[in-house]
Amino acid sequence: YVLFFVSIAAMIRAYRNAHQFYLWTAIALMGLLLQLSITEYFVGIELIRPLVIWVMIPAGDLSLRRRLLTMFKIYLPYLLAFAGYVVWRLFFIQLSGEDPYRANTLYAFFESPLATLIDLAKVVVIDSFYVLVASWADALNIGLSNLIPRFVFLAWGIGLLCALFVFAYLFRLDDAPTVDDGGNTVGWYHEAMMIGLLAALFGCIPAWITGRKVIEDFHANRYALPAMFGGSLLTVALLEWFCRRKLQKSIALAALIGLAVILHLRVADEYRQIWKNQIDFYWQLYWRAPYIEPGTAVFSDDELFPNQGRFSTSAAINLLYPQPERSPQLLAYWHFGLRPKLTYAARNPFDIPLYTQFRSLVFEGTTSSALLVHFDPQRADCLWLLDPTRDMDDPDISMLTRELLQLSKIERIREQPVSSQYPPPDLFGNRRAQNWCYYYQKAELARQFGKWEQIAELADHVRSQGYRPDDGRYKPPHEWLPFIEGYAHVERWEDAEELTLASAYVEVLKYAPRFCSQWKRMLKETPFSQEREEAARRVFSELQCTP
Repeated sequence: YVLFFVSIAAMIRAYRNAHQFYLWTAIALMGLLLQLSITEYFVGIELIRPLVIWVMIPAGDLSLRRRLLTMFKIYLPYLLAFAGYVVWRLFFIQLSGEDPYRANTLYAFFESPLATLIDLAKVVVIDSFYVLVASWADALNIGLSNLIPRFVFLAWGIGLLCALFVFAYLFRLDDAPTVDDGGNTVGWYHEAMMIGLLAALFGCIPAWITGRKVIEDFHANRYALPAMFGGSLLTVALLEWFCRRKLQKSIALAALIGLAVILHLRVADEYRQIWKNQIDFYWQLYWRAPYIEPGTAVFSDDELFPNQGRFSTSAAINLLYPQPERSPQLLAYWHFGLRPKLTYAARNPFDIPLYTQFRSLVFEGTTSSALLVHFDPQRADCLWLLDPTRDMDDPDISMLTRELLQLSKIERIREQPVSSQYPPPDLFGNRRAQNWCYYYQKAELARQFGKWEQIAELADHVRSQGYRPDDGRYKPPHEWLPFIEGYAHVERWEDAEELTLASAYVEVLKYAPRFCSQWKRMLKETPFSQEREEAARRVFSELQCTP
């Protein structure tokens, strides 16, 4: 975007400085070619260049024909460069795989012009309305709810201060009208509205020509980036046209900028929280699974992180562990959602082949080589890597997850990492502090490999640190289960009983069946003792467990 504006500015400078015309034209052409070589998102907005040239040529005594000829002479080198790029991009580009941005709409136009034109017109109207009008709806949604976080008040305060500052600045500006050499008032906003409207339309052309829409999904609004300049220019020009008094203009612009500041602060805070959740997830996954056998599919109920996409999560998981020495295009892991992929496969979910490709990256596996995870920071503190032998009656997982829980093969987890270079700190940061989830994941890993003494030591440590099941800061009691089981296997039944009752009474009607089945399983796995029988009798009585 910067290179585009550098190119436009250099072109204008070339026109205004005849003795340095070739120097500035060369800079303008270099900026044009550089921005086209980096990304094709800004191809469409390049079409406003002849309009900018037209505006910068004073009408004066020039006839329309003479003005058009002058515009064409100035535009010719840019037209040739632009046309050369378009021809290369459409017909001669060499890509490693299938073109993800093939000009589908253009090719469809040659096959069925009328139908394609009608569909395109609908997309243009809807997307343009979003870019120019509806995008302000997010700014007007300033976060009012029954429970208002403190950050919202901070955002409002900063937005209000920015609005007041902008108002004071604009109101003190000299608003003398712009005049031309003949002393006539220049109505600049008419030209600004024209350039702004066309820039907003042209900016979205790369999306439209490839069969995409600006409002198609949560990633698609990036296609509107080139239209921001046009939308901004058009908004200011319309305000200049409608608001004739300085006070009106100042209030309107200050209000819009204040709302925009609040929106951007909210977006930044959402990004911060998503980033925190991602880093927490990946470190917890590594703590729980120091290494996972290649060819493993990682399933979760839905997407793990909003507005990221499963390919992004899959990429991060593959960066968390070293890749085996095989084809660099064949990845070791991939993240899938149970919905909708396996919604109808619950009755016979085994050995379903899994194949996915994103650009040049490929994953191949089966549903029989999978892990199921549950991660919901709003309702649980930690990542849960689900075990079909222990989590079948967990009330905090969905019915679909419970039906497909048998797919989770925790035996694909290895106790020791295969490289000390992972996770790479430049991507995932340095090792996280030892918090509650660290101890939980280590206890789960130790439980998988039957290291009961280690779990009991971890349980003693977390309790000495002030962690306890009835503390409202820690959500479901699920995360105390490995510690209870560790105490049971080292025959510390009184501690196991104490933790069980404290955990279950967080919400006894909901969680009592879960702890009842846990104790029944522990009774089968541990040797008989009088202390065990008395502790079990008290727990069964308190939780009203069925025989």
